[in-house]
Amino acid sequence: MNEDINMTNEENNIDFEEINEITIEDVSEDSINEEQFKPLNLGSELTLKDLYPISCTESSKFLVLAGSNGCGKTTLITAIYQQFLTKQFNRYYFAGSLTLQAFEERAFYNRIQSQQSSPNMKRTATGSLDSILHLRLLDSTTNIIKNILLTDFSGEDFNRVSGDCELAKEEFSMLYQTRMFLLILDGEKILSKRNRNKELQKSIQLFRTFLDAGVLNPKAQVIVVLSKYDLIVENLEIDTSLNVFINSILPKISNIPSFDSYIKLCKVAAMPERKNHISQGFGIVELLDDFFEKENNIKFTAGQRRIYKIEGGAPHIDGTYTIFGEVLEGMDVADLISKKEVGSEFRPLEDIRIKSIRIIE
Repeated sequence: MNEDINMTNEENNIDFEEINEITIEDVSEDSINEEQFKPLNLGSELTLKDLYPISCTESSKFLVLAGSNGCGKTTLITAIYQQFLTKQFNRYYFAGSLTLQAFEERAFYNRIQSQQSSPNMKRTATGSLDSILHLRLLDSTTNIIKNILLTDFSGEDFNRVSGDCELAKEEFSMLYQTRMFLLILDGEKILSKRNRNKELQKSIQLFRTFLDAGVLNPKAQVIVVLSKYDLIVENLEIDTSLNVFINSILPKISNIPSFDSYIKLCKVAAMPERKNHISQGFGIVELLDDFFEKENNIKFTAGQRRIYKIEGGAPHIDGTYTIFGEVLEGMDVADLISKKEVGSEFRPLEDIRIKSIRIIE
């Protein structure tokens, strides 16, 4: 083996002693040619500007996790990441991440190396409104790469804008880009009969603030995540009113007048302290399926069940009359129809009548 190495070295004229003597010298910024240097991704959090190269090349989901401080947003994000560290998780394989360092910094506090008696997630710093983590997954059933882009914003920042539409517009305008909004409800806080309604109302107020401010797309799919479900399971038999309250969560949230979209409740135990009642990562498989499959399997609400002939096309884009159908011949006539003057509802001011119909087989 050593002879082979020496032969290779001689053939390539490599002098390792000379290489060992090479030192790094300070280089002034003025002498740096920008074309010769490329920035390296250090694995820290991404910003909104970093998302475009990902989302424009592969299937991607931009997911916003919202909730008060301590509700389990960062724990959920870290638990999703840790499911892929040792093996395939359900049908998904880990296929890379641009934010490995950021994930590892968060995961440290849930590991033995941290020398803590129990998992205890470090709090997200206030003002972290440009903190996005990235997971690249391979769906083994379709052999398609899918990206998850998860926000990790501070609970204090959410509390600060709750009830203030103007501040919400200023701080959270990026929310309109998401098509999936995760509203995290702290399972530990709803154990108390005295506090559970207050906790739910706080979540509803935050959700309604984003809707009223216009920063959240009213058609965004909403998943209400009931976190720390392991604590709830332990108390279901003791407190029979707890299950009644859980069943009332979705009706109360979906009753907001400005909301008319898909909504679902998902129970999650990301990192339970005791595994007697429930396994680690409980509910995460269901969440992953929701992340990618609901875009092709949307349950339409009553307000959305209107077919094209009733609702019409999208004339608001160019302000002209929208006609529907495939033109085989006579495109000049179709152009004349589309140029007809329309009223406030984008309907032609003069009726356009069909004089005759010929069926082509």
